Amino acid sequence: MSESPNARASSAPDLSDLSMDDTAEEFRMNVNRRTRKRGHNDEFTHAFEDFTKKIMTTLNEWKMDFGQDISQINNTLKNLSESTQEMKAEVTSIRNEFSELKKTVRRLESRQTEVEGDITSLKKSMQHHSDEHDDVAKKLEIQNKEIKVLYQLKKELEEVKVQNRKIRTDINASQQRDRLLNIEIVGIPERDNENLNEIILKIGKSTEIDIRNDDVLQVNRVTAKLKVQGRPRNIVAKLRTRQLKDNVISQARKRRLSTKDLDIQGSIIPVYINEHLTLYNKNLLKMAKEIANLKEYQYIWTKNCRIHVRKAVTIPAIFISDEEDLRKII
Repeated sequence: MSESPNARASSAPDLSDLSMDDTAEEFRMNVNRRTRKRGHNDEFTHAFEDFTKKIMTTLNEWKMDFGQDISQINNTLKNLSESTQEMKAEVTSIRNEFSELKKTVRRLESRQTEVEGDITSLKKSMQHHSDEHDDVAKKLEIQNKEIKVLYQLKKELEEVKVQNRKIRTDINASQQRDRLLNIEIVGIPERDNENLNEIILKIGKSTEIDIRNDDVLQVNRVTAKLKVQGRPRNIVAKLRTRQLKDNVISQARKRRLSTKDLDIQGSIIPVYINEHLTLYNKNLLKMAKEIANLKEYQYIWTKNCRIHVRKAVTIPAIFISDEEDLRKII
């Protein structure tokens, strides 16, 4: 009994359990074997072979596509692995940087605490300085007021000094005018029951100047402001005229009188006859002598109770009336 085409077709092998190459080869051999056995229906055989070729072609294409897909997947996995390593390295770097950043943040926080402390201290210091500045400003304001007062007082003091100088000069000049006719005799020892008028007459005789009793208006001993132990008091005599006074002083200086010339017993002592200066003029004369000697002035003298200094004969004399005039001795 012959087989039906459907029965033969249903006897085709199962390709699902075979590999791709083995399945195609066995399928081809089985087809050829069965085709030879059957020996009929060549058209079907050719059609089936064409179908088989198409299937094989399709399977090969699938295989190639699958291989390419696998290769792409492998490349993608490789690239993904490299990217993963790079990401790991980058994550590690980020972690390290984050760790350093945390350390930096901690240092900054610590520094911020220090800075805040410094700022607080600076604020306190600034407040302290501000308070001190306010105190200084107040003190300066007070000092400025005091300085203005001092300037005013200084100005008034200068005016008072000028006035005092004028008053002192006027008083001294008035006192000195009262002494214009006086001579002051230094160096005559004191004796009990001495006759001062007789001493004046002996001075006239020694200087060859005619002095009469009525030429001596007044004569007496005067006590010095600073009395020196053992030194006799000076004799002050008021004569009748200035001319007589000047002649006595001039001749006494030329003759260099002594106690021997006046018939005074005892040790020979120089006798000096000067103009009767006020205490102020005596001190002024003393200071003028000291400065003139220091500045090598050759002459210093008094005339009409006025003090004069001269550095040399060819240089004009300088008149000294008070301490301010001492500045002229240069």
